Amino acid sequence: MEEFAKRFKSARLSAGLTQSQAAEGICASSYISLVESGARTPTLDMLEAFAKRFSVGLDQLQNQLPDSEMFELLNSAKVAIHLGEYDDARASIIKILSQDSISKSIQMQAVHLNAKCAYGLNQISEAIEILENLTSTNFLAGEKLEPEIWLDLIRCYYSVNDAATGAVKGEIAIRSKEFNSWLLTDQISLLCQLASCYIQIGGLSMASRLTIRAKEMAAGLSSPLSLSQVLWNQAGIAQESGDAGSAFTYMQQAINWAEAAELLESLPRMRAALANMSVEVAGSVAELDAEELAETAFIEALAMGKPIDAASACVARAEIALMGENFKSALDISAEGLRLLGKTTSGAFIELSILETKAKFHISNDISILLNAKDLLARSRGHGSVEIPKFLHYAARILAQEGLEKESIEFYEAALGYSMTIS
Repeated sequence: MEEFAKRFKSARLSAGLTQSQAAEGICASSYISLVESGARTPTLDMLEAFAKRFSVGLDQLQNQLPDSEMFELLNSAKVAIHLGEYDDARASIIKILSQDSISKSIQMQAVHLNAKCAYGLNQISEAIEILENLTSTNFLAGEKLEPEIWLDLIRCYYSVNDAATGAVKGEIAIRSKEFNSWLLTDQISLLCQLASCYIQIGGLSMASRLTIRAKEMAAGLSSPLSLSQVLWNQAGIAQESGDAGSAFTYMQQAINWAEAAELLESLPRMRAALANMSVEVAGSVAELDAEELAETAFIEALAMGKPIDAASACVARAEIALMGENFKSALDISAEGLRLLGKTTSGAFIELSILETKAKFHISNDISILLNAKDLLARSRGHGSVEIPKFLHYAARILAQEGLEKESIEFYEAALGYSMTIS
């Protein structure tokens, strides 16, 4: 409002008009005073009349970029986001949203891109708030954005270890009357993202059904994106089912298709996942260097400004250190991963916390560290990772060896109960 008032007054003075002369036949001269003080904003009809009287273009008076320039800014923001240059993207977005007048379509696109920037900067709560507001609209001019907005919202919940809410949002989107009118690739993307949520919360049966449905839909397409998404889910299902070899193969294939699709945003996360899978199959694949894979994934994620993906790579790095009985290194790496996550409780949070606990125990041989692991379980509520029952079994065996029979039984029972909740 203040900037508009300054532009209005400057245009009037440049035209050599008094307030009374500017107002003649349009409004009262007192209204001009209110406009120039920022207390009033003229209607569009009045602005057109003032622009004619001041001999300036309406866009100059309004600080209004033409739509063509705003679309150029939108495209610049998209390219910047694709390259991970989020500050540059936001500069373009702010310029668009600061306009005095903006179409619903351009506004929705700019706001959506702002959510993508927030996600890329690990400001997940902000991204969720923006996307929730967008999904509460009826989309109107932004109907082409609907699939992408839903996908980004589900992805945000998944990334902060709230896959249960992500699954709810995905089910809402799938059951919407508009879903069947989406592009086939968008339908496949949503099915795969929803399946990923079910994998995270342990709903492997539902995840398998959704992935099979997506695979059938993708069979008639030549879409690297869709093939990559389906294979990624197949890898996740295989890993959670204990088939490490298949999981590793599927993920390798998924990465190949992701590279073909130029999915720069997803590649660090996928390579971090491959590094984690490599730890389980390193013994059966002689030429595989799991440590090199993990380090490469970690460095790449950091270079692209992806702290969550870098933290995921830390899971593999810490696991490898533990397997080599380098417990101090395992402790340092897991702590580094947790620092990268900050307040974000992504899936890696539980795995890193487990690895940190194991490393601390091996260094100190203090049994109370395992006994206090119940605090860790409280933080894992809603997470379907098979690593949790594995850890409980691990702790139970050690407690039994130490002669703590009662405590050992409690941990075994907890492991059984947890396994039943995710089966």
